[in-house]
Amino acid sequence: MSTFSAISQREVPIPEIRQMLQDYVDASNYFTTLRDGSLEELDTSPEALQDYPILYWQVTGADCDNHVTTFGYDLIVADIMYESEREFLQYKQQHCFAGMHEVLGYLNNSNIKGCANQEASNSNDGRAQLITPVRCTPFAYRFDNLLVGWEAQIQLMTPQPMHGLNYML
Repeated sequence: MSTFSAISQREVPIPEIRQMLQDYVDASNYFTTLRDGSLEELDTSPEALQDYPILYWQVTGADCDNHVTTFGYDLIVADIMYESEREFLQYKQQHCFAGMHEVLGYLNNSNIKGCANQEASNSNDGRAQLITPVRCTPFAYRFDNLLVGWEAQIQLMTPQPMHGLNYML
């Protein structure tokens, strides 16, 4: 087997995480839309009212160590808030936090594939793990389109040696 084909057979969890989040949103009684891309798009995209609340995610980086790669992600749970609804700000933020808490619990308890080669994994049976604690920060009227909600920067550690990674961003 060539080095290239051995490398291409290893998996990085980015596409799998996106699919897991999409499945979660599809099954959710709370979220209606999964968004990704740049924050500028999130800020300026005119979405229909029925598309909120949303779960937004973006890959922010990766730290490669000897036997693990830790991926960073931004997660945002947001709902739209109109000026006439200001009295309901705390209510909407409370619901957004509940949504964020559910997403974090889902990621923490999910079997995210981190390494196709189980022998190369030193821990977690080749599964990624959510690094805790996770700091969540509320925001109100952060965007031009009046979104309110919660943001978290999370890290998922995947047991993978530095050689043979297949970054499929």
